[in-house]
Amino acid sequence: MDGRRADGAFQLRTNPRLTLFRSRDSERALPRHGTWFLAALLSCASVNDASNAIGQAQTALDGARAGEADRYAPYETTLSDMYLAKAREEQARGKGAEAQKLGEEALKYAQTASRKSAERRAAVSTPPPAATIQHPRNLGGSEAAPESQPPKVPKQ
Repeated sequence: MDGRRADGAFQLRTNPRLTLFRSRDSERALPRHGTWFLAALLSCASVNDASNAIGQAQTALDGARAGEADRYAPYETTLSDMYLAKAREEQARGKGAEAQKLGEEALKYAQTASRKSAERRAAVSTPPPAATIQHPRNLGGSEAAPESQPPKVPKQ
């Protein structure tokens, strides 16, 4: 006898007063727990990727704002800011893959804002030519009237 009962469980003696019965299913518990450990480990990698994407997007957005993107590309700057806030929210909820995607979108819009603001600043830095309008001195004729002395006022 090897200590097995009729239902397939076997008797494990750890102490003469303490006897434990374990089934064969409990022997497979380690691989199941190992699977959960592996899944948790992989989810940590996803969180790190999300953190990297969010950090890159924040850096790009700060650079775009330094280049006056709020003034020259407000749509892209606002979108990047909103995607970045949503990415941080998803990361806090433990949804690393979704946070990473949102962080990448925020990065894309921040880079677009930076590019557009640089282009628009360059277009504004060259002022248009000044308008030169010449008015005739004499509105009634085509030639200018000769300048004359004002009439003298008699003394009393």
